[in-house]
Parts: sequence; structure tokens; C-alpha cells
Amino acid sequence: MVGGIATDIFDGLFGLDVDMGADASFKALTFQGIMAFLMFFGLGGLYVLRTDSDATSLAVFAGSVCGGISMYGTGKLFELFVDLQQDGTIEMEDSIGGTGQVYLRIPADGVGQVTIEVSGALRTYNAKSEEGVEIATDDFVQVVGVLGEVLVVKKA
Repeated sequence: MVGGIATDIFDGLFGLDVDMGADASFKALTFQGIMAFLMFFGLGGLYVLRTDSDATSLAVFAGSVCGGISMYGTGKLFELFVDLQQDGTIEMEDSIGGTGQVYLRIPADGVGQVTIEVSGALRTYNAKSEEGVEIATDDFVQVVGVLGEVLVVKKA
């Protein structure tokens, strides 16, 4: 948060373009990060006070270190969770070279439909014949290209 405020001050007063990484501070200041800091601040401080009851300043320092480490660890853990996300988008170009079966007849001068396995998933796409010949339902075809949102196929 300090980085974001300082960036605005330097930009407004001095006309400097300074990037102090304000995004990192907002990632650390989540509810989970603050709760982890408070919990380990208390546990670290309590441990020091239980071993030496006169070391109040040492207890605050130890609690701060423990809380900071736990906050950092919590942030890294949530960063790991975000990295586990996947993009399930299937590109039509991935189907080139694959074989499938005609689902709806492909007329000589029109568009039909084929089912083809792409990236481990069975998909149905619009398709047209490469040679301009009719391809009957249930015939096997091979994808030779993509034309917009339509696969270009030939008999396999």
C-alpha cells in the first residue's frame, strides 16, 4: 500500500514515473495473510514471554518475524493455487491431421458436421469437403485444414 501511495506522490509532485510494485503489497494484504500474521505474531510472542518474562521487546520482535514469515508463506501458497489453474480452450487448428466421423452429411457444395477427438475431448464441428464431393453420414474423414470456423476434410 505504501508503494502505491508513494508512486502517486512522486508522479504528482515531481512528474516522475516510478513503479514501486504496489501489486505485491495488495497480494500480501489479504484476509488470510493478515490472519496468519496475527496468529503467528501472538504465538511467537507468547513463546518468548513464556521462556523469559522480562523480554517484552524481544517478544514483539520475535512475533513480528514469525508473523512476517507466515504472511509470506500464505501469499506463496495462494500464488501456487493460482498457478494450478488451466485454460481449457481448444483451438480448432489442433484438429488438423486428426480423423473423425461424419455426423451430418456433407453436401458437395455445402457444410455438414463431423465429430473428431481434439486434445482428448470429442467435439462436433461444422465441416466442408476439400474436393467438393459429397461425404455420407458415418464415413471416416481426415481434417486437412481450417477455414474460419469450418473444418476442411477429405475422406480417410
